[in-house]
Amino acid sequence: MYLSTYMNYILMNVIHSQVLRFHRELADAKSLDEMIIKHKHYIEMVQEQCFLHSKDAAIHKTILSILDMCVHFGDLFTSVAVDNTLDISRPIIARGRRSKRDRSRRQNLVSFAAPPEPDSVSVTSTELDDSEGDSDDEGDGRDATEHGTTMLDPTFLGPEDEDSAARVERLSKTLDDYIRSLRKRVELATGEGGPSAAAFGILDFALEDWDL
Repeated sequence: MYLSTYMNYILMNVIHSQVLRFHRELADAKSLDEMIIKHKHYIEMVQEQCFLHSKDAAIHKTILSILDMCVHFGDLFTSVAVDNTLDISRPIIARGRRSKRDRSRRQNLVSFAAPPEPDSVSVTSTELDDSEGDSDDEGDGRDATEHGTTMLDPTFLGPEDEDSAARVERLSKTLDDYIRSLRKRVELATGEGGPSAAAFGILDFALEDWDL
């Protein structure tokens, strides 16, 4: 829910709204210099409402932490669902997926893995081992550029032998705490006023559900 809420804020209340305003102002420009000034103001407004200015570094860091946590949460939730519903005839594939997740958590990296293959595709244990070996070799050169280091405490997942369902529960509570913290920071930004106060107020209102 948080991802859809934040994406809607960025796409509709920031980008779409500012693009419409910029087009209206650009139509009234009388010179090239005036067009450049209006474009600069448009960029500054988008950056401010996306919390990209240095004064909003705390909010920006909180948002990145929440996004990192959402990736971990989705990974763990999928693990629980797989453990509860996966057919016993495919244990090798399940173990292969879990091993990749465990390696990613130990390295404390956010990984955007490709979706699993459809059930209609038959995969043998030999093919799975070969594909994992190839992906590991290729991944050694990509980790530094394609993966971002998480900003979360590496201990938040708990001990390695802990049940996945317990990890999901802990992560869910931690995620709620982070979002409440974000909402309070956005509320303060709204109270400061300025041209972006209305946009901040919309995000503040959308995040109120986590304070109930």
